[in-house]
Amino acid sequence: MTSFRFPSILIVSTCFVVGASVSTPGEAQGEKPKILLLTHSQGYKHGSLAVAERVVKKVAEESGAFEVFSLEGYRQESEAIDLSMISAEYVAQFDAVMFYTTGELPLDDSQKKALIDFVKEGKAYIGVHSATDTFYTWKGYGELVGAYFAAHGPNQLKLSLKIEDGHHPATRMLGDSWAIADEFYRFGKAADDEKRPVAFSRDRLHVLMSVDTERSDLLGQGMEKGGDYALAWCQNFGKGRSFYTALGHRDDVWENPVYQQHLLGGILWALGLREGDASPSGK
Repeated sequence: MTSFRFPSILIVSTCFVVGASVSTPGEAQGEKPKILLLTHSQGYKHGSLAVAERVVKKVAEESGAFEVFSLEGYRQESEAIDLSMISAEYVAQFDAVMFYTTGELPLDDSQKKALIDFVKEGKAYIGVHSATDTFYTWKGYGELVGAYFAAHGPNQLKLSLKIEDGHHPATRMLGDSWAIADEFYRFGKAADDEKRPVAFSRDRLHVLMSVDTERSDLLGQGMEKGGDYALAWCQNFGKGRSFYTALGHRDDVWENPVYQQHLLGGILWALGLREGDASPSGK
């Protein structure tokens, strides 16, 4: 693995050179799609970020389906985060952006527009766990990721998850249900301009799995029997695709081979390498 240094930032993975003439990923025959992985934190910094970067790269290498380029954002302190390289030209080198982030990251309006346009024009967005705890003041991002984090319960309890679409590449390996221990998010369901400008809605999102409230011990989770608690979804976004999974707080979840297959399936779908339904679940 070769390292390249961008201004104030380290990119680790297979090689390409900034400033040189670079083909759009996938443009050259046989070239693998490329994912830009962001693990920057302006809020809570998850202890699993380094594990996440390692696992995503491992999944990429083992599948042979795509490459991962990491800015190693988890190594940067919140007051020193550098995303100045983000631009329409920069992201055009990739096929997807992947967020495991928190807080209001330092992007100006032109950089934000570049990311939204990137996906709307046919590329992909992949969000993991606290990607929904990011950019509360940027409505376009909320629409891209699908919803905003509202609260969570303990992170050591196991819940039973209901697989709502057993044919999708992200969930077809899970059967009808999946029991796993993690930190389970709940999402804002009423838009709040001050905090969450985009609400979770099945009328916009294709829900892949949710908490099975009838088969789970909900003690301390802030959930109710019969409630709607989605944990993974996807959507078409313009000409592009967006996939999100709320799982991934704990190191052992990232090391779980079943979770890795879930994540891989979502990535492959987002990249357009696998097909699956993305029609809104509420329609």
